Amino acid sequence: VKLVSTNRRRTFQSGVALIYGLLPKFDLSKIEVHTAINAGMCVDSPDSKFPCNCDAVKDLHDIISSTFGQTHPNMTDQKGYKEHYNKIAQIFGVESHNVPRASHIMDVGMVAMCHDLPLPGRSKECMDSSSLHYVVNAINNNGLAHATSGPFLRMARLRMLPLLNQIYQGMMDKISGKTDNKLVVYSGHDSTIDPFLVALNMSGGIWPMYASRVTTELYSTRDSH
Repeated sequence: VKLVSTNRRRTFQSGVALIYGLLPKFDLSKIEVHTAINAGMCVDSPDSKFPCNCDAVKDLHDIISSTFGQTHPNMTDQKGYKEHYNKIAQIFGVESHNVPRASHIMDVGMVAMCHDLPLPGRSKECMDSSSLHYVVNAINNNGLAHATSGPFLRMARLRMLPLLNQIYQGMMDKISGKTDNKLVVYSGHDSTIDPFLVALNMSGGIWPMYASRVTTELYSTRDSH
């Protein structure tokens, strides 16, 4: 069993929890653990065919940051945007332009909602579910409008190339008998899943929800005799 996690405690704990659910008698000391240097789940290795840091990705990220940073006019002009953001800003006691980006609000809010905990707030006042639902819908509308755009598709494929190659190479090593790994877990973020699905033309623009997971499987065909 191999675990690759970003350098966040929650992603490491999430990966360990998933493995424990499959193998409750596992020994953590026997698991091969690696740390990815970014949300693209890239692991620096002398054997890697692709560098973890790609200048082209950085340039493209600058081009589309306003679109996918959720400050683009296509999102901020949505009906109800100012109303809900002003409400959220009032609850947290900040100016509306200082409210975190929508995906961060959704990230924290969905965790609370899924675990039946109070939504985030300040003092005795918390966000209400209608504001959280609005934020989720706004993110998805923004994603539907832009996820298949040329710059984002190109950036997603460049960013995910090292990970896709790692998965491919791991399967080829398994086929050739170079590795005994039966399970490899990559524990990352919603910002890992989204470009991964876009790179494979499997994304409809809907932002990955809390506890989302993508599974790839390797099958073999055997002669019945």
